[in-house]
Amino acid sequence: ALEKFHQSWALLAAGYRDDQSNHLLFFELGQAEYYIGQTYLDQGDLDAAERAFMSYAEITRRLILLQPENAEWVLEMAYALTGLGNLQKSRDADNPDRTLQFMQSSLEYNQIALVLDPANEYYQSELGQSHAFLADAQLDVCDLEGALKSRQEHVALDRALLEAEPDDINRIRRMAFAQTGFASVKKLHGEIYRAMDSLKRALELFEKLKLQNIDPWDTAVDILTRQQSLVHLMALSGEADEAWE
Repeated sequence: ALEKFHQSWALLAAGYRDDQSNHLLFFELGQAEYYIGQTYLDQGDLDAAERAFMSYAEITRRLILLQPENAEWVLEMAYALTGLGNLQKSRDADNPDRTLQFMQSSLEYNQIALVLDPANEYYQSELGQSHAFLADAQLDVCDLEGALKSRQEHVALDRALLEAEPDDINRIRRMAFAQTGFASVKKLHGEIYRAMDSLKRALELFEKLKLQNIDPWDTAVDILTRQQSLVHLMALSGEADEAWE
């Protein structure tokens, strides 16, 4: 895969050298950098991954300078910063503040993209995901209140999208994941029953996917992992018989 991505990069770079006014070609060059970086990350070569991700971010920054009101390119910067944040966490888990900075900046770019295109439901969905990434980074610095607020924002955004199209498969799945993330933070706050309620709602959503035979293997695993978490919370709350069932 890495060989193919490098070939793609070379073709795009050659095309851009011949026509540097072609912004779309420059954008695609950034995409190639992203995939190269992600593949290096999968291989565990963090230095090479960082070089590619930094190049991806720099290309995106230059595109935004050319067209600052291009919402698609602004959102691309959110992706670039999220990638750098995940890389930072893999490289140096003992410096969670740095990861938090990346995730906060990513969220801000996502918010700007939505301001530029407020009716874009995809951007709204991605903003929910940005809140989820931020919540995880906040937990790593022991900011439980911040993580709870971020997870609440995540749930609110995905709930609004699901209410608009309640039968949309992707929105059902995203809402289930949002409820799961919210439950994990509620558990850390000691609000066991609230966490259980969120897990039960997540399970109801995954059961909808199961009934429609949507990705049956993945859906079964999603259900089982949440049942496992629910059993643990029931045991903590003294509901041993219910947990056994």
